[in-house]
Amino acid sequence: MEDKSLYSNTQTFCRLIEIGTFSGVANKLGISQSTVSRRIALLEENLGVSLLRRNTRNFELTESGQQLYDTFIQQEAILKRTFVELRNHGEENDNPVTIRLSLPMGVINGIISPHIPDYLQRHPNLSLLAFYQNREVDMVKENFDLAILRHVPKHLTLRIRKLYQCQFNLYCTPEYIIRYGEPKSLTDLGSHLVLGAVREDNMVNTSVDVTLPNGERILWKQSSRFMLNNNDPSLRIGKSGQAIIAGIDLLYKDELLRGELVKVMPNYKFATFEYYLVRTDTGLNPHIEEFIKFIEQCFKSL
Repeated sequence: MEDKSLYSNTQTFCRLIEIGTFSGVANKLGISQSTVSRRIALLEENLGVSLLRRNTRNFELTESGQQLYDTFIQQEAILKRTFVELRNHGEENDNPVTIRLSLPMGVINGIISPHIPDYLQRHPNLSLLAFYQNREVDMVKENFDLAILRHVPKHLTLRIRKLYQCQFNLYCTPEYIIRYGEPKSLTDLGSHLVLGAVREDNMVNTSVDVTLPNGERILWKQSSRFMLNNNDPSLRIGKSGQAIIAGIDLLYKDELLRGELVKVMPNYKFATFEYYLVRTDTGLNPHIEEFIKFIEQCFKSL
């Protein structure tokens, strides 16, 4: 098989994995379903391995198929970036650029979001598509230029840089303490309504890393009856005076200054979160490089 056909058939294979159906790939590429099937069969024959396990309704990737897909889309993304860089070669850096950015909801809003409008005012040729979401992000398939994540991504081939580490605490209103009492220990906390967290993979955090006043670190079994996958409503819930919420001082600094919220069990440290900047490519447009510096400065200013 010629290299051109091998490349074309691998492209068809990758589109099948992304779209999920032979008919969907056929519609996207403007070819018949039988052509899609023939291309996949020729690809498997040429490589000498099975890429898919087929059944009457669906298919799943073999280990070889997963390896081919992961490798090809990474190289495809680099190739696309190279095309962009070559088109821009020798041109001024004031060409319009759009950055696709994935951000976690919650704490990040107080660190970056308030500063973005000012940055865009100073960079009129830059447009930003910001996606606030608490989930695993596929940088290549979803065509993101940058992402800020609260975990190390599964694809270790991505370029990863640690940005910041947050120390979480607990907060409530003074009215909550009058109504329900103030917890002084983890045992006391068990009888209070404390907001819990649902992780990006939709699993519930049942254990929390806690540093005790004496410096000892333990895993505390949390038994929250109210769990969220989004921190944004926490402030409104906390200010209702009916629950204890988690966060960082930066997030609730105004409410703490006004006395609307107080810190609960201040000698305890509840959970530590790290933020990572993730990107896929080796060479970036100068606008994106400049935006990365802006993100880093937002965290350094803390």
